[in-house]
Amino acid sequence: KNQHPASCAEAQYIISNIAPSGFGSEMHQFGAVLGNALRMGRVFVYHAGAGSSWVGNSPSFCGKSKGLDCLFRPVSNCTLDDAMKSKDPHRQKLIGKDMTNPRRMIPEEWQEKLSKVWPRMGNEEMKYWIRGQSVSYLLRLNSKTREELRKLRASEGDQLQRLVGGVKVSKGKSEFKGKGDPPAPPDLYYPLPRGSVGVHIRRGDKLIREMKLVPAETFFSLSESLVRRQPNSLRRVLFLSFDDAQIWADVKKDAESGSLQEWDVVYSEIPREEKWSYSTARAYDTSSKQTGGERVQLMLRHLLQLMMQLEVDAWVGTRKSNWNRMVDELRCVWVPKCPNPYVDAHGYEYY
Repeated sequence: KNQHPASCAEAQYIISNIAPSGFGSEMHQFGAVLGNALRMGRVFVYHAGAGSSWVGNSPSFCGKSKGLDCLFRPVSNCTLDDAMKSKDPHRQKLIGKDMTNPRRMIPEEWQEKLSKVWPRMGNEEMKYWIRGQSVSYLLRLNSKTREELRKLRASEGDQLQRLVGGVKVSKGKSEFKGKGDPPAPPDLYYPLPRGSVGVHIRRGDKLIREMKLVPAETFFSLSESLVRRQPNSLRRVLFLSFDDAQIWADVKKDAESGSLQEWDVVYSEIPREEKWSYSTARAYDTSSKQTGGERVQLMLRHLLQLMMQLEVDAWVGTRKSNWNRMVDELRCVWVPKCPNPYVDAHGYEYY
């Protein structure tokens, strides 16, 4: 209701004003702006160019839509033009305490209702809750994106790879040289088997900026511990998503002689770079052959990775990574899997 006023001309606004960063980071910052807008009774709209680092100039897919509106449903029935023409346009640049203090991100009446349902809910729990609600709202896929992701998932057998005991198997070919039948191709995994475990390993520029990196082996050993503790509900099928091509050597090693020896590892063959950062996406412009000619195609592939993480039934991640946070948040709002196990490889101080 707040985001869809009866009159856009009479509404008051908050316009986002954040610098480009990682996609998950941007969405959580936008979520903080949205939360402040709800608390203040103002309509939240994106600033010009919001999300352009990830969508780029992609006319064949986006048409006239720009930035995040190319992929997601509008955040409001009012537009940036409405905000700039209104009687009280209000641009606010949020500072640190606005984006981390849940009391600034949640309307008072919501705080009262939450406190009645969960009397012991503190500031950190409220922040965890409101971030999940806001991101789930902002990431509502528009119809064109939903259809494109559906097509990509249905044909994912062309991109999916399997690693069984260190042996790579893909559609139409296999490195298997042992006795007996080779492992089945990964296109049989649609959807991923019930009881699968999801892991997303964030590397890239994260070490430079803000996070102590967790060794890949830690993710895999924690996944093994999960299955050992819940053998009747989980199985040794791992869906792995990652952003840094350097991780592959660790995965191969663990599949051959580490914690993943008995695991069926499923991952997608999509463009990745060493030391990936948000600026890397800019390299996939209209001349890029790897992404079908438009940067948005790269973003669609990564969104599919996010959606496939919701097919599994347990997770090992690091909530210090905003992408992992989105997985954690969407599993609680978009799909009914909030009670399922989520193990934070960093510990739990970052939720």
